[in-house]
Amino acid sequence: MNATNCPYCGAEIQEQEVGNKIWYCRHCSHSLLLEAQPFIQPIQSTTDSSALLSLGSSFICRQQRYTTYGFLNFAHNEGIRTEWLVKDGSDDDYYLVADDENFFLLQSQAKQQSEIPNWESLQPNTHFNYSGKDWLVTEQRRMTLEDFSSNALPSDLKNSSRNDTYLIADNAETLMIMFNDDAMAFRQGFWLDPFEIEVCQ
Repeated sequence: MNATNCPYCGAEIQEQEVGNKIWYCRHCSHSLLLEAQPFIQPIQSTTDSSALLSLGSSFICRQQRYTTYGFLNFAHNEGIRTEWLVKDGSDDDYYLVADDENFFLLQSQAKQQSEIPNWESLQPNTHFNYSGKDWLVTEQRRMTLEDFSSNALPSDLKNSSRNDTYLIADNAETLMIMFNDDAMAFRQGFWLDPFEIEVCQ
């Protein structure tokens, strides 16, 4: 493995547990998020029904089966993000978010659980406490809605753009905060290794 240096203090980061997506600098104690670089990722398409992951297809993740029933496609300055609307076997709603090589399985939160700073102040590599847990801000995205299935446009997305913030806690737990004008929406779940997603044939 090539040496990795801490972006905060410059000290060399010693290799840690392979499956852990958050490493720590033992010199300055900062948390560091490792970007996933899988050799293979699931093939997805919102228009090609022959793709492994497409509208109406099913997949198994962490011993639970999910089926896609809608999608939202957003553009941002680094690429495209697809939000698959999925249901589990109990008919509960989830989002499978595919952004670059990252996948997140998230569920909407009913209400804000503690005070949230504005979008501009949630800069990458900063920490803040939400609902009694320490979260690391990993990314900010300005999203523009480009395409969606006819059943997928909820009332809180009537505007064509929004600002999103991604945060991560221990064990790859993920929080996504969506800022749309003066409104905020929350989704919480987990970052997924793409190899955890088994597409059903």
